[in-house]
Amino acid sequence: MKDTNFLSIGKLEKNENFEELINCWTKFNENLVICGNGSLKNQLQELISNTNQSNKILIINPKSFALEELFSKSKCLLLISSTYDTSILAINALKNNVPVIATENKNISFLLPQELIHNNNQALSFTQFLENYVPSINQYKFDAIFSYVQNKYKDNYLNKNNDFYDLVFNKDK
Repeated sequence: MKDTNFLSIGKLEKNENFEELINCWTKFNENLVICGNGSLKNQLQELISNTNQSNKILIINPKSFALEELFSKSKCLLLISSTYDTSILAINALKNNVPVIATENKNISFLLPQELIHNNNQALSFTQFLENYVPSINQYKFDAIFSYVQNKYKDNYLNKNNDFYDLVFNKDK
């Protein structure tokens, strides 16, 4: 895993937007680490290879890394699931000073400004949305959001030595 990456965490299953994320990533000169397991893992690996992105997209097993280690090497967390509540991951990323771009789902709108949340009802497609925000993520001032989250969520939602695998990958919708 390289030092500075975009990070996405989730189940590698249908309707979780990973195919679209990988296809769209051809437009970026950035590294992407996808942390997840699921029935589409081999198909996504093949898509990465077929789009000549093996040098910049890596799929890792979530049991191989602590969440804090992933955040320490990430410049931004991309939460792309529209079916699972990803707010706990967003809280933990923001508590670790990692910016977040998300797809709208339960509770995410309480944490991020609307312009950093993709809504399927928007005129912009998911790909267009990422094209607008991925290259310019460093231009956004997240300090106020980081401070707000660190003050509001003082408790650790995921403990320091967590195995976040069960939280993200074994919970019901």
